[in-house]
Amino acid sequence: MSFNGVFERRNRSAKQDAIAMRALANNHDYILNGCAMTFTSTTVTIAPGAMIIGGRIINFDTQSTIAIDSPTANGYGRLKLIIDLSLTESTETLLQAYTEWDYSGTTVFSALTQDDINLSDTDYECELMVVEITSSVATAIERMLETLGEWTQGSDGNLEYVKHASGMIDQWGSIGITSDSSGLIDYTLTLPIDFEVSSAWFGQGYLKTTDWNTAQVFIRQYSASQIRIVVTGGLAADSLYDVRYYCKGY
Repeated sequence: MSFNGVFERRNRSAKQDAIAMRALANNHDYILNGCAMTFTSTTVTIAPGAMIIGGRIINFDTQSTIAIDSPTANGYGRLKLIIDLSLTESTETLLQAYTEWDYSGTTVFSALTQDDINLSDTDYECELMVVEITSSVATAIERMLETLGEWTQGSDGNLEYVKHASGMIDQWGSIGITSDSSGLIDYTLTLPIDFEVSSAWFGQGYLKTTDWNTAQVFIRQYSASQIRIVVTGGLAADSLYDVRYYCKGY
């Protein structure tokens, strides 16, 4: 038989199930249920629940308390869940998945290893939580793994965004921009949250002004964190305009 499925008396591998689970999670990592994460000055606690990491279901059957090992004096600590399929697995204890800390002076860390462990690769890392560290103790949670089905919302002044559980991001806002001596606007705006470069993307904009009907507003993705706003036609030179934008992507 050249195909298989979830049926009585059929055996399926962890990789076969993980391929399907990864697709259902839109190639993202999430908390599925439970797994509330809290912290003290020296530990992080994960409540019972389940996560989907690299397509693999990770169950926390009991509360897990993880020490913040050898923290930096001041900066940030990142708790990672690491899957290493090159390790020998056990029928009694999960050995191919474990947690590990790394540290940085800022909220930016080295890139995670996220190979396709459901084909031929063996290594996958997921960020569970980032905590702020002051005088060698944890003082605040900077960010943590999202829960499937939830969405996050935030703002930076007049710039707003919503990030959906599917990974889709909506961003919108208004900004005052001064036209140049030729009555043109060419402005690069840094957004509150990054899009993926070259992702499926849509943007539009308009001017909140009396001469909007003669102007053309173009919104383009400039980089992962920036959009380029270009306005041509009918603008007064060296004048302030209220530019509104909306963009959508991953």
